[in-house]
Amino acid sequence: MIAEQLDDYLPRIREIFFELGIPEDLPATRSLALCREPTELVAAEITPQGKEFYFTAAATAAWQALKRAAAVEDVSLLMVSALRSVDYQADIIRRKLEKGQAIDEILRVLAPPGYSEHHSGRAIDIGCDDCPELGEQFENTHALRY
Repeated sequence: MIAEQLDDYLPRIREIFFELGIPEDLPATRSLALCREPTELVAAEITPQGKEFYFTAAATAAWQALKRAAAVEDVSLLMVSALRSVDYQADIIRRKLEKGQAIDEILRVLAPPGYSEHHSGRAIDIGCDDCPELGEQFENTHALRY
């Protein structure tokens, strides 16, 4: 079954690379590992605004344990980003290309589709009350020092 899924996955990734102008050898030159999308996900968190974040079951349990441990230290952690599908990753790149950014510039800060750990359902971007969005300012927060 896994071999069959990989047979479908790699051609899909190659098509996206071709469409977006991503060099086919980029993963090898950067030593990037292919990240498969999970087949089973659970809702790890739902924000008060109704946004849902999904993880694998094990990652969900780890996230909830981390949040509880942080709360004991008066640190409130926020989930900023979790599962990101290959298609969503490609859409982010398309939007950046439409704004005139060069593909090389985009790929300095964003993994190519198929190679983002966010595809795995086990990666997260974390914020906190005093830094609820993604950014380098998180490194100066109490939450990071925790």
